[in-house]
Amino acid sequence: MQQHQIDNINARACWETIGLRDGETKVVLIVETDLILDPETTGFDADVYQGLLEDVREYVAMQTHIDTVAFYKIGDH
Repeated sequence: MQQHQIDNINARACWETIGLRDGETKVVLIVETDLILDPETTGFDADVYQGLLEDVREYVAMQTHIDTVAFYKIGDH
């Protein structure tokens, strides 16, 4: 699988992996981010979060082999 680069300061690392859904193999783009992803958590910034989502959507639109995206929270906040 290849390494990816999304042009967003909060997309710390990205790579592909394979997942299974309903018995079918899917290509999953993993995006590591330092953002708070839960809107119910103190410190969540909706504008910054939406910016990351828009950049990821734009990137995935150019990578037609990617079936889905998973975000992994990194860091201590």
